[in-house]
Amino acid sequence: MTIRLNKNLIYNINWRKRVFLLIFLLLVLVLLLGCNSKYVSADSSENDIEIEISQVVYDIIGGLNLGELEDIVQDIDDFGLFDGSVKDKIVSIVSGEYFSNYSNLLKALLSLVVGDIREFLPFFLSILAVGILASLMTEFRIDNNSSVGDIVHFACFGIMITTILIVFKDVLSYTSDTLNLILKQIHIIFPILITLLTSIGSLTSISIFNPLVAVLSTVVSVVFDKLLYPMFILMFILSILGNLTNSLKLDKMQGFLTSSFKWIVGIIFTLFSGFLTIQGITAGKFDGVSIKATKFAVKSYIPIIGSYIADGMDFIALGSVLVKNTIGLVGILILFITIISPIIMILTLKLGLQLTSAVLEMSGADKMSNFVSMCAKILIYPIVLILGVAFMYIITVALIMCTANIF
Repeated sequence: MTIRLNKNLIYNINWRKRVFLLIFLLLVLVLLLGCNSKYVSADSSENDIEIEISQVVYDIIGGLNLGELEDIVQDIDDFGLFDGSVKDKIVSIVSGEYFSNYSNLLKALLSLVVGDIREFLPFFLSILAVGILASLMTEFRIDNNSSVGDIVHFACFGIMITTILIVFKDVLSYTSDTLNLILKQIHIIFPILITLLTSIGSLTSISIFNPLVAVLSTVVSVVFDKLLYPMFILMFILSILGNLTNSLKLDKMQGFLTSSFKWIVGIIFTLFSGFLTIQGITAGKFDGVSIKATKFAVKSYIPIIGSYIADGMDFIALGSVLVKNTIGLVGILILFITIISPIIMILTLKLGLQLTSAVLEMSGADKMSNFVSMCAKILIYPIVLILGVAFMYIITVALIMCTANIF
């Protein structure tokens, strides 16, 4: 009897252990399945968010009017640096594929330099030939008649001036066309960026950048094109007159124009950059606080659907920020393609004139060497005009890109 009771007791204990073990295994299995389901749901939610953001971005890109930008790219991109249409470039940058066409960039730069050297080589040789001829005629003095030598020297100097005038006319025209093209890009790019800022809700930034775009356009069209550009032409004319005869002294006037040019450019850059940087950063901070406060108010005070509306605002704003920054990068790339050709052309001409001046000095044509050297020096001012406008353009675009990046 006692043995039977012990067996029943042992059986009951073993049965309880089995039940507890089974319950423990079931709990572990439930926990594991719950964790896996959480990971799966998290992964699926992340994928859903990426798909939804991508759809918002593509919808925004599809609604943009990029026809005028496409026309500009087709006109200026002779070497295929842009590598596709504007819309394709925007999509590739949004997808994380940045500019990778470095081989074409190096080939384009080399082609520009070689092409400019070939184009200007006859011009440099013509100046050298005229200068050396004038030096020889002055040295030997035909039949010891100084008046004949002066006439020959004056005629050679006139030929040199005419030759340089023709080339400088092309430089001036190229510089003016480049400034107008940058101004055209300003009128195309900035309305798109400001529209995207509106969709984000950056009202304070819009109130800052909208008049600044008008100021930038005015600076380009009035100060640079109507004031500094004629000052450069006047400096070139004074350099011709100053070297044409010894009786006319124009060094002080040239110095005054040079100083005025530098002061005007320096004041414009300082005022524009300082004001734009301070106001742009301050406006961006205010907009960041305003957008966050709006999202909190919508989520807290609109019952049931408030969180869904706030999430929808996040998707739209995030897509607009991505597209805004991408268009800013594309605008800077278009600007680079716009200015690289005239800058290389003017630099090639400047270096070639400096070399020509050195050779003329060795041949004994001091007066002509001084004139050619003066022409080479003033060629820095068209480069300053182009780079100055490009610099203000880049600063404005960069600040707009940095505005409303609160995500």
